[in-house]
Formats: sequence, C-alpha cells, structure tokens
Amino acid sequence: MSVSLIKSVFQLWNDVFLQWNPDDYDGLDELLLPMERIWYPDLTIHNMISVESLVPDDKNYAIIDYHGNVLISNAQLITFNCKYRIADFPFDTQNCSLHVVSWMHNAAQMDIFAMMPTDLGPYKTNAEWNLLSVDSRRKYSYYAASKTPFVDVYYDVIIQRKPGYYLTTFFVPSFIITTLAIVGIFGPFNDSGDREEKVTMGLTTLLTMAVILLLVTGQIPKSSGSMPLLGLFIILEIALSACASLTSVFVMFQHGRWTKGHPIPKWIVMVTWMHGDGAQNENV
Repeated sequence: MSVSLIKSVFQLWNDVFLQWNPDDYDGLDELLLPMERIWYPDLTIHNMISVESLVPDDKNYAIIDYHGNVLISNAQLITFNCKYRIADFPFDTQNCSLHVVSWMHNAAQMDIFAMMPTDLGPYKTNAEWNLLSVDSRRKYSYYAASKTPFVDVYYDVIIQRKPGYYLTTFFVPSFIITTLAIVGIFGPFNDSGDREEKVTMGLTTLLTMAVILLLVTGQIPKSSGSMPLLGLFIILEIALSACASLTSVFVMFQHGRWTKGHPIPKWIVMVTWMHGDGAQNENV
C-alpha cells in the first residue's frame, strides 16, 4: 500500500565552516541564507515512492548562528510504501514506518538522531484514520560492500481505521437483507399453497449480497494472504442466503408430496418436533 503525507521536518546540525566571531561583524550573531547556498545533510526516505517539495530550495532559508548551528524547515509531500495488514479490516490498525537514512554518509561521517518527542503540532485530523502515536527508533545497518554501518532512523506512525462508514454502508444493510431472507422461510402459504415467491426472494437476496461483496472488494487492497473480516462476514451472509433458498425449495418439494398423500419422513417429524397424530392428520 502507498501512503501520502505532508512532512514538515526541522533539521538541526553544526557546521564548523559556518562559524564566525560576532565582534568582527558589528555584533551579527545570526543570519538567514537560502538553502541552495549551504551544505545540508543528504537525508532521504528509503521506502519513498515520490517526493514533492512544497517550498523550493531557492525560496527556503536556513537559520544560522555564529556557533555554526544550522536550522532548516523542509515541507514535503511524500508518497511511501507501507506494509498493509487487512486481516482485521475494517477494524484494522496499521504501522506505517518512514525509514530515514543518509544516502552517502555512514555513521563515522554523520550521525542521525530523532527529535524526542515527535512534534505533532502540524497534524490535521483525517476522516478515515485516527492517529494513535508516532514513535522513533534508530539502528545501525550495513549496505552493499560498506564496512562501516549507516545510521537508520525509523518513524513508526500508528494509525487506526474509523469503521463507521463500512458498518453503515455494508454491515447493517447486508445483515438486514439476510435476516429478511431467513424470516421469509417461515412465512405462511399463499391461497394456492405455493411458495414460489420465497425462492424468488432468496435468489434476489443472493444477487444483492453478490453486489455488496463486489463493492467491498473494491474498497480493500488486493491480497492473497488473508481474507478481511468484512469479506468473511459478507461471504457468511451469502452462505446463509443460499441455505435459505435451498430450504425454501426443499419445503416446496416436500409440501407437493404431502398434498399427494406421501407420508412425512420420520427425520422431519423428529427435527420439527411434530406429533405423530398431527403428522398423520396432515396427510389426510
């Protein structure tokens, strides 16, 4: 699954080549320079698909003090890969991790630390997801033939889906439709003693549930690893509707035999708790 987010990152480091004595420059202790005119860390998101800078480097400025401390803020729209688990859909909780690493500098050349705690002030609420937490961790990794490890920083973004839309759109309608199909089995005969409308109702229910299943599959990512909870529920509702239709056909067949004087099978008498005398009277 790909996830897009707007990332505003504050980066702070020390550059010894940008130090000066304020007394030599009329007490100047801080200045602004365009980012394109200074060196800044080559940090990148390893699992990134695409990135779009909202403010170009020639329009973005770095704050530099006389100690050589450099502070930049870089706003970007990032699309990155996220391992998706759909087994609990639509009650799922996802962990989308941003893997930040230097592209060329190893741990001996540049060390990376995450800001603790992560600033969530710019976060805006989402209509589909709840943000539970954002945690950071760092580790050392070896890449290719490098003998010196690289520093990797991971931001684990834990999000939880809001299931209200799927419950009101798919769960409740399918439950009501299937319940009506099951209740329809126990409806009374019509004047002629036939039950053809019950079979029609069952087939209509199956068609409706198939359409709902098609809509559900369009809402979830394609995966052969596991079936989501909502998909299992819809399939169970289809199975119940199919059983209801088969039961209606069986009852119609048996009723036609009984009206012609055929005896009621003993297993039906036992399952339905019918009395022997009543069963005999039905055959008269």
